[in-house]
Amino acid sequence: MRRLLKNIVVFLVMLQYTGSLFSQSDNALLSDTKREEIQRYFGYEILPFRYLTLPYDASINTNQAGDFVEIGFLFLLFIPILVLVFLRRNVVLYIVAMLSFLFLFIIGAANSHVFSHTLGAQNVLMKSSAEYREYLFGEVGWLTEPTAHISAYLYTLAHIIYQPIENLLLSVSGDSDSITYPLLFALFITVTLVMRKKMTYDGKPRALLLMIFWVNLFFWVAFSAGIVWYGFVNLILGFFVIYFLLQKLDYENKKLRIFIRSLFYVTSVSWVIAAIVLRISQVSNNAEATDLGKAMMNPVFYRHQVGELSKIDVLNSFYPGFDKALARINSETESKILRIGTSFSFFIKNNNDRVFIDNQLGLWSQLKDRYEKKNLVSDVMKANNIKYIIVDLNTPFIDKTPEKSLEKKFKLLTRWLRDHQRLKLISTNRVVIRTNAQGQQQYHYGMFGEQIYYGGQYAIYEIL
Repeated sequence: MRRLLKNIVVFLVMLQYTGSLFSQSDNALLSDTKREEIQRYFGYEILPFRYLTLPYDASINTNQAGDFVEIGFLFLLFIPILVLVFLRRNVVLYIVAMLSFLFLFIIGAANSHVFSHTLGAQNVLMKSSAEYREYLFGEVGWLTEPTAHISAYLYTLAHIIYQPIENLLLSVSGDSDSITYPLLFALFITVTLVMRKKMTYDGKPRALLLMIFWVNLFFWVAFSAGIVWYGFVNLILGFFVIYFLLQKLDYENKKLRIFIRSLFYVTSVSWVIAAIVLRISQVSNNAEATDLGKAMMNPVFYRHQVGELSKIDVLNSFYPGFDKALARINSETESKILRIGTSFSFFIKNNNDRVFIDNQLGLWSQLKDRYEKKNLVSDVMKANNIKYIIVDLNTPFIDKTPEKSLEKKFKLLTRWLRDHQRLKLISTNRVVIRTNAQGQQQYHYGMFGEQIYYGGQYAIYEIL
């Protein structure tokens, strides 16, 4: 045992040194595209809370909202409950587990958001505690949304407790540090040793499954950057863990067993039904009643399947004018395309050779910083056979960085697109308002006008 503890100490010291080296190089990445793309799944809390809040964030969709990252709340709810049930006879471990879960909730809720059907998702950190309560409660009555009010009080209390903890930790941590990985591995080793001591593996595959789940969960938290699909195996294992723990309740108090099982089954069925309704019925915040249920069947795709609409008709129904730009791009085989966002590579011939992907404007920003003063950005692109630029007009909306670095780069790109004479707009579905010579307002497909009527999804430029 002493030898094991000695090896653990040596390992943690080495890990601390490695973490220090990592942190020194990490500072150079703060304005990098990785911070804008990967870290939007990870979160922007200070370390080590960025790691510790991942289970909460993935369950509540704090960092990245959407159906594609939806895993539900069953793991977050039932695994802690079942752990506490099985530890209740060991007072010390029970108290440690209870305080640990409470701490994880506090740091998770303090960096999360309160959802209101009237106001949408409001981040707890957007205002001080007093201002936040006044903002939410002044707009929404208690009887209108009691759940939002209860959540707001609870999350505000979590933020009040969290603030001094964060201030204390800021002296040794922040966006980078040399303590996070040692703490994570120390936590992992401690919990693993406790689990190993409390469980017998000989002839008990359930205990082995629980350990595999724990190990996978740790590596997902430590190295996945919060991206849900990197932990798909844990979603399957998690349901098995809950099921086996529920089976073990056969040996516990009968009333407790009936209550927890009933709670699990009712909650699970309710969540599955709600998830299906949400998925097929387009139920969302502030959705109009006339739009509900329309996502169950897209009429454009249906008409294509029965032969009424061609492939080009379908494209034009979603992206007006895209067919002409696509035909123009595909009439060539050698010219290159700079693609900023969008999934349009699918429609471009030889896209694996022709398309340069620059979703976070890292490549374009480097070109602009190096050549803009001499107005050579277009020349450099043309010299490298880049003839077309495809821009996702919704690119800035994925920016979750506190400093809004992607939004700033996109504004510079928009200004460059507007001011350069050698760029020709060949297609967009943005609609702008312009006033003609008679003083009448007219609607046009274009990037720039007196007012944007419809923001659109894309714009395609040709470099002349």
